[in-house]
Amino acid sequence: MAAEKFSVSLDEELGRALRAAAASEDVNVSAWLAGAVRQRLRHDALGLALDDVLAQEGWTRDELLREVPVLRARRKSA
Repeated sequence: MAAEKFSVSLDEELGRALRAAAASEDVNVSAWLAGAVRQRLRHDALGLALDDVLAQEGWTRDELLREVPVLRARRKSA
């Protein structure tokens, strides 16, 4: 697999947190960042898919989020 190099600037606190997170998973910073990017892209794609499904049903995300506590309460009482 070909790799593309990037130059990224982070504030010191975020840089320390990044190095610590990578070390805790026993991977290098590049591998950790690649995983984070994959996860964010997947998250964004799922959000778009959710918006499509909600639009088909005439709902918005805000409406769905308002209903979640109601649905959880119903599930617990059932």
